[in-house]
Amino acid sequence: MQQKFFIKPFAELGDRETVPNDIQITGDVSYEQGYGYDYQRDQATDPLAKPIERTKLNAILHDITGVLQQYQTIGTPVWATKADSDSHQVPYTQCARVLYRAKETDRWAVYESLVDNNTAAPSDTDKWRRIVSAIASEEQAIAGTDHNTIMTPLRVAQATFNKQPNLGYTPVQQGTGIGQASNAVKVGWSGQGRLKATVDDTDQGNFVFDQHLASYASIDYVDKHYLKPEDADSRYFRREELIFPVLKTGYQALPSGLILQWGFVEKLPRSAVKVTYPIAFPHAVFSVYATNSGRTGGGINAINVMVKGTQDFQLYRDHH
Repeated sequence: MQQKFFIKPFAELGDRETVPNDIQITGDVSYEQGYGYDYQRDQATDPLAKPIERTKLNAILHDITGVLQQYQTIGTPVWATKADSDSHQVPYTQCARVLYRAKETDRWAVYESLVDNNTAAPSDTDKWRRIVSAIASEEQAIAGTDHNTIMTPLRVAQATFNKQPNLGYTPVQQGTGIGQASNAVKVGWSGQGRLKATVDDTDQGNFVFDQHLASYASIDYVDKHYLKPEDADSRYFRREELIFPVLKTGYQALPSGLILQWGFVEKLPRSAVKVTYPIAFPHAVFSVYATNSGRTGGGINAINVMVKGTQDFQLYRDHH
């Protein structure tokens, strides 16, 4: 495509007369009306006819070619101030882009309008967004001070590559170990001066260290927390010293629930005799054993037992 590049705006060095924006009651040329009907009249016969003023035409063409040159050389128009638009602030539409700098010493930057009817200056971050296109160098990414370039994934990786070792500690893997879930474990210092742990939102209490365990081994602690015999009787089966030859009848309930019972029959008659247990078994009788006490006489060959229930059994003897 053949195009004209405006190296210089039209009439850059020529005579120019500013053309007003609004309609003129005199019928003179304006940007709003352009050249009115008076400029069409026959200048030879009509006294109302107006000539095309050279200086005004120069100004119109200079304005047009100057703006076109700006697009050709910059690609984006400079933000228009009130001074550029006859004391009226230009309302930019959403997505319109302009060049802007707050003062002469600043660098030019491209800004994009975020709203319609935007009359705010591009320095208003609620109405304008700065467009950044340059990619940060590795040095800029590591320094972290530049605010005019883009951080690509490569630059982020380069900037953070050695950050972890430079911190001086080794990170701990959160969960996912053998037998571990992915719960969030939080460790911190409490207001009571203790190290505490929380898993998700559940408080796990304080960590315990050697200094805390040492107090539990002190004599004072043992004196205050030992188990008194009267307390033990209510929690456990108390073990007594039993002398079976002296205790003719008795029982012992073991912690497992097993009950041992014993007794002595002074004289065993020829017929069966009922023997009652010292206490009834709560569920069932496992077994009953009977034996001769070792006394001589009576001609007893064997002692037989017949279990009748949980309260008693029958005992009888055989003779030769």
